[in-house]
Amino acid sequence: MLATEDNTTVTVSSYGTGVEFINLTGTPNLITFILNKGQSYILAGKASVLANHDGFIGAKIVADKPISITNGNANGYYATATGVGSDLILDQSVPTNRLGSEFAMVRSLSTSPIAYNMEGGIIIASEDNTQIFLNNNPTPVATINDGEYYRILTSAYINQGQGHSNVFVKTSKNVYLYQLLGVVGVNTGGYNYIPPLNCYLPKTIDEVGLINELPTYTGNINLKLNIITEAGASITVNGITPTPAQGPFSLSGTTQWVTYALQGVTGNLTINSNRAVTAGINGGYPNAGYGGYFAGFSSLPAITKVDGRVCSWDCSSYTAYL
Repeated sequence: MLATEDNTTVTVSSYGTGVEFINLTGTPNLITFILNKGQSYILAGKASVLANHDGFIGAKIVADKPISITNGNANGYYATATGVGSDLILDQSVPTNRLGSEFAMVRSLSTSPIAYNMEGGIIIASEDNTQIFLNNNPTPVATINDGEYYRILTSAYINQGQGHSNVFVKTSKNVYLYQLLGVVGVNTGGYNYIPPLNCYLPKTIDEVGLINELPTYTGNINLKLNIITEAGASITVNGITPTPAQGPFSLSGTTQWVTYALQGVTGNLTINSNRAVTAGINGGYPNAGYGGYFAGFSSLPAITKVDGRVCSWDCSSYTAYL
């Protein structure tokens, strides 16, 4: 947790019973501290404590001024095969007012057996009685409460043709979603925070730089670029339109969004769409993997007229109508 302003009070609560932190004594139910701008505070626990295995998931962090948060684990495991998947698994998080209820994930390049569950996701609820729906199933796979989590397994992905698999996630209330990722030929994992789908995502992603360069490795890197955009969008990557073999692919459960997948991408990438778009890369080489997710969080469109209690967004013009 990193402060952006002086005299920032941070409170951490709602972690699992029995969780032990290496920098604190005992098992406190509430942790409060004050940070100045640029100062950080780390809460960590050892895997030798059973309660720490999933007790950090669902912890609630409240600050009276804006802070930056990175969460995950170091050398942790999430695969369902014994001793598989150890790696650094970290990403930044977002405040609850940036959450949503619709998501799409595209399966990465992992060649691990489906039974290992190197692919999938973790959903964390921010409200009680949150129903979770996958793909086109009208029956929820689970109902969880604030701070509880649900694990999406590899089997949830649907092959949409051309070896392209994706999963559509819809929840009855806003949630966090982290996509679990694997690498070709390597049983090491990682995860990315996945932003919710909405029509005010950016239309251009131009900060994806030097994606196939690593400081100490000069061999071949196998990379995949996954793109999610609105159905009917015109899209280019570095000015080139994807081929039919690269997309668009349907998402079972929604007609509003489609996905693309491009392999062999290198260098600096600029992704343009005439509609909302988000994207991520995933890949690596025989001894390591890496990836990242690229999305903007533009301001919500302002309500230009209020006359009643309910309004809807016109996403093409960012104007609210009753």
